[in-house]
Amino acid sequence: GRNDTINFSIEIKAAEDTSGSVGDGSLLSIYPNPVVSGNIITVFVGNVAVENTQLQLADAQGKLVRTYKITSSNSNYSIQQNLAQGEYFLSLVVNGKIVETEKVLML
Repeated sequence: GRNDTINFSIEIKAAEDTSGSVGDGSLLSIYPNPVVSGNIITVFVGNVAVENTQLQLADAQGKLVRTYKITSSNSNYSIQQNLAQGEYFLSLVVNGKIVETEKVLML
């Protein structure tokens, strides 16, 4: 048999800002998910400009159910809800454009 040797190196750089940015999937997280209807949802909103920023909750058919104004970035928001069972979509909207959406399952 013949042995081949492969040499390689990996360079790892730490990100300077770990709070997320538009388009990288880190601007919006929801806990718990799924959630029992009537319980509080905690939503983390990452590093976004808060002017003209809101959360929009839509049902599975895309109908807007609720809107929540965002007043500070890199913050948790506790949302009391009492929605029917099913799938919902929570979108982070900045200046009228959806920058991230997460599915929420109500039990």
